[in-house]
Amino acid sequence: WRLLRRKNRGATFTTIYEGRHGTTPPVIETDWQGNIYLAHPDYFQGGQNAYLLRFLASNSFQNPTSITLTGPWNAKFAMEIDEARGQLYFFGWGGKFFRVRLYDLAILAEYQLTRDGTNANMHYPNLYLDDYGHLYLAWTTARINPALDGQCGNNHPYWSIHFMRSLDGGVTWAKPNGQTLATPIVADDT
Repeated sequence: WRLLRRKNRGATFTTIYEGRHGTTPPVIETDWQGNIYLAHPDYFQGGQNAYLLRFLASNSFQNPTSITLTGPWNAKFAMEIDEARGQLYFFGWGGKFFRVRLYDLAILAEYQLTRDGTNANMHYPNLYLDDYGHLYLAWTTARINPALDGQCGNNHPYWSIHFMRSLDGGVTWAKPNGQTLATPIVADDT
């Protein structure tokens, strides 16, 4: 896979970074300075970790800084930048949540945010930060099929959709009505 930079209104592209990892499309965010933050898993390494890279605009996007986020991650993950707090958030299918400091990629917190439910497990997370600094996490679930020993396949219907929010940058989480949630949160309707 390649990270390309468009120049001249799309007339030319230059390769900034090229990786040889077994991965799905990486998640990409940028900050107000034009720095690029990119994260991806590596299935060749078992999909257990994700790799967060920071490409500085002031360094012409060369020689990115990188840290490892322990997983498992598989193919479903999300990332969001919170410039007001100087943080980046990363969350994946394995239910683990990370808060990372923007300026040096120091991991501020990592914890198990969700866990599988009785009926279904978490799929397709999405993070969103609104204009008030409220961080939202939404996800779908897919029914667990006991015949496949808890693994999801194409014949598993989606089960439910959930969301919660954090008013303090991922330190605590609550229901929309403000009721505090204890982590790890059960991902399905149970």
